Amino acid sequence: MAEDQKSLAQPASLPSRVEQYRREIQRLVGLGAEHPRYEMKRECSIANENMKSKLGFVKLVQGLANAHITEERFIVIGADQKERKFFPVENADEFDPAKLSAILGKYLEPLPNFEAFNALTTNDGLRFVLVVLGASQPRPIVIKADAETNGRSVRIRKGEIWIKENTGLRPATREDLDVMYRGRIEAEAESRSRARFAVLRDELNARLTLGLPAGPRIPTKDMLFGKDEDFRLFVQELVAGRDDSPFLMLVENMRDIVVEGWHKSDAYTTGSPPNVSEFVARVTDYRKNQFLPTLRRLVEAGLLLIKHDMRRPPFGSDSFGPNWFEAVVNLLVEVFETSHRLERLKLIQPWKDFGQIQTEEELSHWFPALEALISGRTLAIYAIKRGRYEFLPPLIKRFVRPVGDTRRKLQPFCFWPLHAPLAMPGGRTEFCWESRVRDCWGEYFGNRESFLESACQYEFVLELNSFIGVGLGGKQADVEKWLTEFRPGVSFAYQSDLILHDLGAVIAIAEKLYQALERGPDDALIYCLTVEKTLTDMLLKGGTRDDRVLLLGRYLQHLQQAQADYYLSRPSFPPDVSWGAKLEPLVQVARQANPETGSSRH
Repeated sequence: MAEDQKSLAQPASLPSRVEQYRREIQRLVGLGAEHPRYEMKRECSIANENMKSKLGFVKLVQGLANAHITEERFIVIGADQKERKFFPVENADEFDPAKLSAILGKYLEPLPNFEAFNALTTNDGLRFVLVVLGASQPRPIVIKADAETNGRSVRIRKGEIWIKENTGLRPATREDLDVMYRGRIEAEAESRSRARFAVLRDELNARLTLGLPAGPRIPTKDMLFGKDEDFRLFVQELVAGRDDSPFLMLVENMRDIVVEGWHKSDAYTTGSPPNVSEFVARVTDYRKNQFLPTLRRLVEAGLLLIKHDMRRPPFGSDSFGPNWFEAVVNLLVEVFETSHRLERLKLIQPWKDFGQIQTEEELSHWFPALEALISGRTLAIYAIKRGRYEFLPPLIKRFVRPVGDTRRKLQPFCFWPLHAPLAMPGGRTEFCWESRVRDCWGEYFGNRESFLESACQYEFVLELNSFIGVGLGGKQADVEKWLTEFRPGVSFAYQSDLILHDLGAVIAIAEKLYQALERGPDDALIYCLTVEKTLTDMLLKGGTRDDRVLLLGRYLQHLQQAQADYYLSRPSFPPDVSWGAKLEPLVQVARQANPETGSSRH
């Protein structure tokens, strides 16, 4: 059985593959065995006069294509495993591949990957139909048109997503969709990565020509404090070789320094230090010579993963290893959370009489949280700059307890959940560029203007999630009810500094979102840009295309009004905003629907 399945999965040619299908199906029918990959039907029709059978078949194809199965799936018409025999199919011509493709294309989006064989016969000469659904499917596959039988006993509705589990069909859950989108995103990233990895492999070949070691070195902590070029080459070697262990060892070595390293200065210890001067000196030395250089390397590793579109080992490899980028983000979040544990630093106020202390944050317990937030923003902004939106979910779908105010609710990590006396007159974006990004990772962005443009697009994403999460996007009562039940203690309130910048910088990403909304609520880009997609689904699903894009119009109006309120409060005239030919009509419709909209800050 195992050998048969292995040969079935990797056939030598189409004729031999079809013959293997034929033999295996006859064997399963003879055994009377049920299998989640095989669906046996004694009879079936997809003719218009048999609407009940036709719609049932469409749902079955959708359910099998959406199933969490990594191998091929089969629908056999003309077989009954209970009776352990075949019944001749008289209407096999209905399942001509072209006709079947037209029917499935009418009701399903996107079209499943399938093959249809409608002229197969058993060893006894009985004709049957076989539909083979490929191992790789463009999930989620969604019902795109309403249909029902005359008696409404069977009907399908636009937007429905059915999935086959074991031997039954059920509606897809949010967890199912997360799995499906992950697979689609990783497949797209893998395709784009192939060419880049070829370049890196050429670099490795050059190393061999020069007599340099080709295999990845074992990561050591010394590597974190060496030359920038050596560290980058090391990470690129790991990317080219898709080698999990050295990369995870590298991240673990970084964790030893940026998380466990605080133990050496007794910063996690409760109570005042015996010698304040010595304690301040240890913390300052650790911050300058160990913590910051290591965190810089961690962000550099994340930037290189985005640059080379690296997420997971390739499909079909022996190991489906961990997500490298998530490992980087997980460590950043852990660094942020160390601020809650630095008990001794919580007792120390800025000591102005110690010459080695230059700014308050150097000695504050919230210093790690600040650095983690700057680092996370740097990665997210670079992902947006490169159009690699699949790297955003690990950064924006994380919730943490804010640092600096224990009374605050949980907030998304991306919402800057830090309440500290920091002076940021130009806003968070300018602060991040001036304090870290320019000197540490500026070359990835080219210049300040390029960084600010991508940063504004990131602020556009964050403010959109807050706009929806606090109910300004619509259905406020439903949003609040869902949050109370499923996300108690979570706040989506956010103060964006986007209003300080030219809103024209966000037109590019707004137009991409417009296209995604046109395609439908389950578009992969919408998933990548949302902190809590269930809230977005409340506003999008069940509505028309015009309803979906109008949500964007209301949001753009919200941004424009918020910026106008800010300038008028100074007082100053707000800048003119032109959304362009595609977006401006949406804003006009939204404004006409709500002409008395006042301040929209939240």
